[in-house]
Amino acid sequence: MVDELLIAQEKWLPQYYREIQKIKEGWQVDRLIPTNDNYKGAVRFKAKTPEQVQAERDNRKITV
Repeated sequence: MVDELLIAQEKWLPQYYREIQKIKEGWQVDRLIPTNDNYKGAVRFKAKTPEQVQAERDNRKITV
């Protein structure tokens, strides 16, 4: 991701010209990590409505 940002902003980063050129050469070789097409993401629970959250809170047994 940092490489992508450097390439995108190279116009504003002349001090990193050599490094950015090396990064671009690396991109020609296709160094990207393949993604998993079956990945569902970090969220594993369905979103709850405010009413569901309130009902769960009301049903909790809290001892003081």
